[in-house]
Amino acid sequence: MRAYALLGSTMLTLAALPSIAADLTPPLAPDVPTLSEAGVPGLDVDSWLGIFAPAKTPPEAIARLRREIRASLPDLKERFEKSGGEIWDLPDDKLDGFVKSEYDSWTKLIREAGIKLD
Repeated sequence: MRAYALLGSTMLTLAALPSIAADLTPPLAPDVPTLSEAGVPGLDVDSWLGIFAPAKTPPEAIARLRREIRASLPDLKERFEKSGGEIWDLPDDKLDGFVKSEYDSWTKLIREAGIKLD
């Protein structure tokens, strides 16, 4: 079972948005201090987005969506890079691990911080 099956979806591709990182100066804001410089060392937050489809989407439809999305990535690459981001087009085996890792780390942080929904 894929980690994102928890979401009832199949992930097609992944695009990362700019990071808020402990030691990385944002390219669009070179005068903004890094998180470490601002007194918050070790905190790295990557924003990312993925394109998902319902879990029971036919494999042929997923394959076509993947082809079409991948064909558009070169056009999007320059836009993402200008804003300090990057495009990731991860193979399924890497995608599974990435999504599971994100799920696990955010779940742990939420539990340790005692965050509750009101």
